[in-house]
Order: sequence, then C-alpha cells, then structure tokens
Amino acid sequence: MEYGKISRRGDGNQSLGKAGDKDVLLLISGGVDSTVVAALLLKALPPEKVYLMYIDTGLMRKNETEEVRETCLLSALEDITIADASYKFSGSPLQGG
Repeated sequence: MEYGKISRRGDGNQSLGKAGDKDVLLLISGGVDSTVVAALLLKALPPEKVYLMYIDTGLMRKNETEEVRETCLLSALEDITIADASYKFSGSPLQGG
C-alpha cells in the first residue's frame, strides 16, 4: 500500500508530504466534510498515524453524538475518540435558568 499521496483537483501526484512521519489529529463534526477528510487521511497515511476525535460540548442536537458514532462506524472510521466535554460548558451563559 502506498502512503503519502492524495489526489487534489485531478493531480494524482499531489503529495501529503507536510505530515511526513508525524501523527495527524483531525477533529471531526460528523458531517460530510470532516468524514470525507478522515477517510482520505486514512487512505493516504498509515492508520496508526491518524487520530480522529469528536468533542461533545453538550450543546449538540438531541442524539447527535450517537449519530456521529454510528456514521463513523458505517464509514469504517472505527478508531475514533469521542470526548464528553459537556461538563466544561454546563455553567456557561447559554444554560437556561
């Protein structure tokens, strides 16, 4: 398997060289754009170099975190960290009261 190549606007020789041998962290939203980027990264780089993370701020739509988890599993993005950071936002001015 060849790593480090990614096609961009028809140029199949475009290199993903900036990552080099470094690890890559991608924060995903569960939407189409970040899911596609995650899939491309996993195709272009060794999977052990790609770390996917979704952060639940507690301000998501109802059941959104579970939908993101399911989308990732269906898209073969199995190695994802889902962080519950809702406690950091629970005292914010956005909280009703």
